Amino acid sequence: MHTSTPNCRVCGNQHQTRIGDLPLYLPGGQAPGDLLKCDVCGTWARSVNFDDPEIRTHFNVTSYTVPEREECMRSARVEFFRSIIDLASRFVHLPPSGLRVLDVGVAYGHLLELYHEAGAKCAAVEIVDRLRDRLSARGYEAYRSAQDIPAGAVFDVITTIDSFYYFEQPEDLLRQLNPHLKPEGVLILRLTNRTPLLRLLRALRWPITNDIFGDVKHNFTYRGIRSLLQRTSYRIERVILGEKKKVVPLSKWMYYKLSLIASHLSGLKLTPGIILVCRRSAAAE
Repeated sequence: MHTSTPNCRVCGNQHQTRIGDLPLYLPGGQAPGDLLKCDVCGTWARSVNFDDPEIRTHFNVTSYTVPEREECMRSARVEFFRSIIDLASRFVHLPPSGLRVLDVGVAYGHLLELYHEAGAKCAAVEIVDRLRDRLSARGYEAYRSAQDIPAGAVFDVITTIDSFYYFEQPEDLLRQLNPHLKPEGVLILRLTNRTPLLRLLRALRWPITNDIFGDVKHNFTYRGIRSLLQRTSYRIERVILGEKKKVVPLSKWMYYKLSLIASHLSGLKLTPGIILVCRRSAAAE
């Protein structure tokens, strides 16, 4: 049974099914909201508007933006970020030295630090004011949104690592980034892949909580993200299911390995994370 809901931000479909309640926690309280599932592309989404200034206060106190967590996050992800740099270099056929790199949703800036050390010229998009101000003080070009990037600024590599699913309007973001990506450059998206688990829990009629859904706006299906990229003039050049060099607890490591094996055996995308390497399509050139 359908209720009155906004259109799907991924495929534009007017029919989304309400699954249940899913509030978003804010400093000092919470924002009530619904959990929705698109009937066409299968994407799951919160009903709360992530462009609302009050909702954005959530990002000031998350575990991936507060100063107390920075060194922990750095040690857990530094080798993973190195693998992203290596991946990008293989696709642009150039070493990091001299590249122009834009990281969207940069947080502490650890990926850009590594790029900068390797000789790349770096820029960032970050909505959290204190993080963006710190990046600017360290000499990076730092923008509050993709709309603020100067016309004519182009990049060899654009990355959105664990940030794309926070955007209220992902189609707008992709269209805004398109003219800033060189024709031979790459867009690298790293997305969590919780939709297999969400489908299982719904089939079992178990509750879907924030611990399971995450604090994100969207949980994309591969069908949905592929359609979205095609519609915004990108093509997927490589899908990577096996992520390397993340420091995770043993239980998560085992889950990653088992889900990777299951993905290869079934032909489905069951791993908890997916990396997409994309290029501008001919229609964008």
